[in-house]
Amino acid sequence: MSPSSPDPRPGDFDDDLSVIAAVSVQIVEPSRERDVSIQVVVSGDEALTLERIAHSRGKEPNEIVADLIREAADRAA
Repeated sequence: MSPSSPDPRPGDFDDDLSVIAAVSVQIVEPSRERDVSIQVVVSGDEALTLERIAHSRGKEPNEIVADLIREAADRAA
């Protein structure tokens, strides 16, 4: 990324992308129902904690993550 711009420009990540193994890349069609798709990888103790919180609230882990994002956005507004 160019230091003069906080937003990525075409080509900013070409060097990084050239070293990523093809098996590490997953191409997913964008959902027409959402503006942004985010993949979150949680492992180990954090994954167990997320599952425990979700179960205690009667929700799926992805719903808990969405709740956390909404709560953070509300606080930041």
